[in-house]
Amino acid sequence: MEPHHVKVGDSSDHSRRVRVVHISDTHRRHAEFAKAIPDGDILVHSGDFDSFSLAKLPLLRLLEEREIGKVAAFFDSQSHQHKVFVPGNHDMRLASYHLAGGRGRGSLASRLASSCHVLIDSEVTLCGLKFYGIPWCPLRDASYARGFSEPWESLLPRWQAAPADTDVLVTHIPPWEELGREVRERIRLLAVLHGHIHRGNGVKYWEKGGSDSSVLVSNAAMDEIPKPVVIDFYHES
Repeated sequence: MEPHHVKVGDSSDHSRRVRVVHISDTHRRHAEFAKAIPDGDILVHSGDFDSFSLAKLPLLRLLEEREIGKVAAFFDSQSHQHKVFVPGNHDMRLASYHLAGGRGRGSLASRLASSCHVLIDSEVTLCGLKFYGIPWCPLRDASYARGFSEPWESLLPRWQAAPADTDVLVTHIPPWEELGREVRERIRLLAVLHGHIHRGNGVKYWEKGGSDSSVLVSNAAMDEIPKPVVIDFYHES
């Protein structure tokens, strides 16, 4: 399928173009999707690289190194200058590693850090754009895929921690309810990039008093509709 292609900002003669390619929810099908990922300056994966299986729960810690190595190898195979990864609820191996503080696994941390920027309540500025990542999802009793999952009432403080000068907010879940209202009112965002909703692949906009101040909301979940979202950001060089 052809990717979605949108632009953010004014493409004047004095502006710089930064192409961000957004994907999400590849659920271990990254090799299948790899050739369909367009070139760009920055590749963003907004979670659920993995696909949790209840049968593998007893082996969770033993599989950490292998699964994290797959994430690193995938990003290494892509030609984009910068890569950003914000995990999701299915990325339980990475969640286990994160919650353990990475103790005794220095080589794993180095392997992943050399391949991509993993944003867990953290930020990075690339090509003049500030990205902030929030992997946290609402805890669901009906699901065993509980990586980076917390009770709903714990999520709002995570979103409130996003810096006011964030340009691109990368989350796994959509900007639901008060989460979206919080960042929409406080931060002059250019875009929110998320996944999680497999049948919702596509783009929409938050209107904030005119098209010049609209905020792009991109869902690049690939599992059911394998269409990346290509975003050309134009800003003053």
